[in-house]
Amino acid sequence: MSHPLNITKHSLEEFKPRSNASKLPIWIDTDPACGQSATNDVDDCWALMMALRSPELDLRGISTTFGNTKGETALQVARQVFGHLGGAARTPIYEGSHDQGSPEWKSTQASEAIASILHREKLTIIAQGPLTNIATVIINYPNLVKNIDRIVIVAGKRPGDLFHPGEQWCFHFRDFNIRKDTPAAKIVLDSGIPLVLTPFELATKVTIMRSDLDKLASGDEAAQWLRQVSQPWMSFWEDNLHKQGFHPFDALAVGYVTMPELFNCEILPARIGFSIFLEPFGLGHDLEVSQDIKGQQVYYCSDVDRRFKDRLIERLM
Repeated sequence: MSHPLNITKHSLEEFKPRSNASKLPIWIDTDPACGQSATNDVDDCWALMMALRSPELDLRGISTTFGNTKGETALQVARQVFGHLGGAARTPIYEGSHDQGSPEWKSTQASEAIASILHREKLTIIAQGPLTNIATVIINYPNLVKNIDRIVIVAGKRPGDLFHPGEQWCFHFRDFNIRKDTPAAKIVLDSGIPLVLTPFELATKVTIMRSDLDKLASGDEAAQWLRQVSQPWMSFWEDNLHKQGFHPFDALAVGYVTMPELFNCEILPARIGFSIFLEPFGLGHDLEVSQDIKGQQVYYCSDVDRRFKDRLIERLM
């Protein structure tokens, strides 16, 4: 017997970062793989560096998860990144999930750390990878859900849309963070927590060019390091996808929290969709967003002011 969908209604203010004089407490859940190979994206590291250099934010901690790489590798990369960015001394990093959480939803160092800080204060969580760590907290500590102000998730799509990064139709990305742990995504979607989506559609409005990387060369040591690890990823987009630059997917999530006035978003229903036709290709489990479906309310961001890229580069320098 199926149960009726219990849809949580949210006000516009619930999705927006609080605007006051104090810094916004945030937590970043991430699957960094930058510098591992030419085909590992670097946008996680762009996002981490932006968060460290954003005066509006108070980064309370980092948790790692599988996704772009293995869980144990993600932890190593996060530590290396923060060593280069100068954040290792002041930002704790916790190891999280190495695989999907269902059905046990076993606690990890990361989920325990997130729960510990939620006992003390409210947090905005930026989810750059699969949602396993966050779902584990929701399952094991349902009383703490009320202390998650909002979750900004790098995910979501319009029904029927495919993520074509290049010119070849047959080469496309999945709704990666949803596909990697769909049960976790369903738990987060149904939790009643205000969710902000910064999807592929949004990221395509910002393209990092070689000229942008060249600007980082005149920055400090951390900016120069980010430029260096971004070069192979840039070459991959140029040589394999025949594009002039890459999209900084995860940096848009941090950008929304720091500069919400530059983003065009709307409240829309969302659901975990499924396509039997795309299933054989590793696709079909997506976080679909449309006015024409019945589902939980989310804040879907589809466009960003062109000034964002200049502000991003300036902040990273």
